[in-house]
Amino acid sequence: MRAFSLGFSLAVLTVISTAPLRTALAADANPAHEMAQKFSDASANSTASKAADVAKDKAVSEADVARKKAAAAKKKAEAARAAAKKREQETARQRKADEADMLARAKVEADEREAEQKRAEDEVVKAEAAAAAKTAEAEKAALALTAEEQRAREAKEQADEAEAKRRVAAKRQDEQQAKQREQGVAAAAEREKAAIAEKAKEAAAEATRKADEAAQRELSAAADKVEAERKAAMEAKREEETLRLAERLKEARRQKAAELEAAEREARLAADKREKDVVEERARETAARDAKAEFDRREREATERAAATSAAAKSAAEARDRDAAEQAAREAAAADAAAAARVAAPVDVARSAPVKPVTLASPASATHASVLLIMEPGNYGIRRFNKTQGDPVLCVGDVCYISQGPELPAKAMSRFAALGTGNTLGGRAGACRLQLSCVFRNVDLGTGRIEIMPVDLHVLRHDRREVSLAAADKTCAVIEGGLACGETLKSATYRAWIVPEPVAAGAGGEKLSAALAGNLDRRRAEVK
Repeated sequence: MRAFSLGFSLAVLTVISTAPLRTALAADANPAHEMAQKFSDASANSTASKAADVAKDKAVSEADVARKKAAAAKKKAEAARAAAKKREQETARQRKADEADMLARAKVEADEREAEQKRAEDEVVKAEAAAAAKTAEAEKAALALTAEEQRAREAKEQADEAEAKRRVAAKRQDEQQAKQREQGVAAAAEREKAAIAEKAKEAAAEATRKADEAAQRELSAAADKVEAERKAAMEAKREEETLRLAERLKEARRQKAAELEAAEREARLAADKREKDVVEERARETAARDAKAEFDRREREATERAAATSAAAKSAAEARDRDAAEQAAREAAAADAAAAARVAAPVDVARSAPVKPVTLASPASATHASVLLIMEPGNYGIRRFNKTQGDPVLCVGDVCYISQGPELPAKAMSRFAALGTGNTLGGRAGACRLQLSCVFRNVDLGTGRIEIMPVDLHVLRHDRREVSLAAADKTCAVIEGGLACGETLKSATYRAWIVPEPVAAGAGGEKLSAALAGNLDRRRAEVK
């Protein structure tokens, strides 16, 4: 059979190796090529099937081994329980035998005591009978005896009677002592019986406990093995998930880096443009100042020349006639007009392009306001277990503000810097760190309504609250020593009051803090 298989395999290999040559043959060789191909596919399928069968047999074998181990553990536990039960039965039989022996000894002792008591009673009866006989004899003899003899006999009889009574009392005392000893023996027997039963019970319980422990150890070992296999599978799955998440995180970081680079580039361009505008504005201001200075200088010179010409004309008038003086005056006037025309030309040019002065936003600017914020506690991440803390940051457009307390202007930062790793692990919410309420002073809101978004800083994923349109509340005012506003910006996760900066500056930090503590709500109701 093996020779046939070897020959068949060599034939298949020969067919496979000569496949290119047979492809070039005529059409009548194609059936042989197809047959060899079928043999090759069948061989490959047979190899794969054998591998699958081997794996299946291995799995079945491992399952049988596990079942056999479990059955052996169960059988061992049952054997331990049976042994414990057998020992308990033997202990019970021994206890019954001991009880029967003790009862038999107690019965023998009781019979002996009963016989002894009966003998004592017989002796008493005999003694009483003897005493009665003696009494009768004494009565018979008393008739013949003298009175003195009669008294002597009576004294002796009394002594004998007292002795008999003493013996009866002693006998009864002995019987009571024997009865007490019997009761003590019975109590001792009961105590011994209880002790033997307790020891037997403890031995049975110990045997049962040891059997249960052995079975539990076997089951625990099997469960540990199954748990180890499950943990290994979970660990492999977790590792695969970690690699996949790492790839996603890497890709997200690349995209974030690209976005940040673009944002930084735009910020640099905007900063360059603002700087260029400031330089141009300053240049225009400088040109205007220079033109005004030149105009003032030329005006002074013209005035001086006119004064000098007027003095010369007055001196010449005294020496010449009035016509010469008038001619000189006309020439001086013409010269003054020409000079004024030349000096006025630069001024007109400067006025044709009026300069707009650069003004920085002051705390009292109409576009700035103080935002009083109260956030609701967060419900995920580091806020799940502490409902009294937060790290509020206020974002207005692309700029975020970090509070520096109710007295100082809030620190403006780019959104990337405020929510980035540096501030998250550094200053965080500034003066409002670990607080749910916060005062942001001197926030630039522009001239109209603008979107604001409070953010509760976490570590990995920040809690961004709802975006709301906000504008300065013109109804805010300081009334009766406290801050009052007629409008409240409400959201599902926060409340805010937008106080114009001039009003906030007039109120001061103490009143702003009191407003957050609840006074603003009360005074707001009074305003309404």
